[in-house]
This record gives sequence, C-alpha cells and structure tokens, in this order.
Amino acid sequence: MRKRRTADQWQEILDRQKESGQRDAEAARAAGVSVASLRGWRQRLKNRNDSRQPLVEVSGLRPIGDLRVHLPNGLIVEAPADWAADQLAAVVARLRLL
Repeated sequence: MRKRRTADQWQEILDRQKESGQRDAEAARAAGVSVASLRGWRQRLKNRNDSRQPLVEVSGLRPIGDLRVHLPNGLIVEAPADWAADQLAAVVARLRLL
C-alpha cells in the first residue's frame, strides 16, 4: 500500500537530500519514493514558497505577544501567552497556505 506523505514530510526528505548531497535517484531510493515523486514535490514546494505573500496585519492582538513562532518561510507569528495551543496552531496552519 502506498504511503501518503504530508508537505512537511516531503520537505524533510528534500532537506535531508540537500544536506547529504545525494543525487535524486539516491535520495529517492533512501526515502522509498520514486524519482518522479521527489522531483514533483520539489517543484510543488518551491512554487508554494515562491507564491507566498507577506504577513498581513491582524487586528485584535497585542503588537508584541508572549509567544513567537518562526515559520520556515521567514514569517514570524506573535501571540499572547493566553492563547490556546489549538488557536495558535490554526493561525500558523492558515499562514502556511498563503
């Protein structure tokens, strides 16, 4: 049965490849995926990261919060410490789609 991977899991595979200096065929074999899938996900993630817009202003939050999350694309999310983890996770997940 085929294993479905999230975008984050594919990014980890690609990051490991970059760090190791492996060729596509070697990295694909090590991850148990096809070369075509590896290359397709590399392009998909590149396009997703390239098309992201800068963070937009959100009203109702304090300008500097007690929690700070640095996203891989360079965005920084600040939130009050009294936010529930699921609220912060929802905001971060939505921002990653931009």
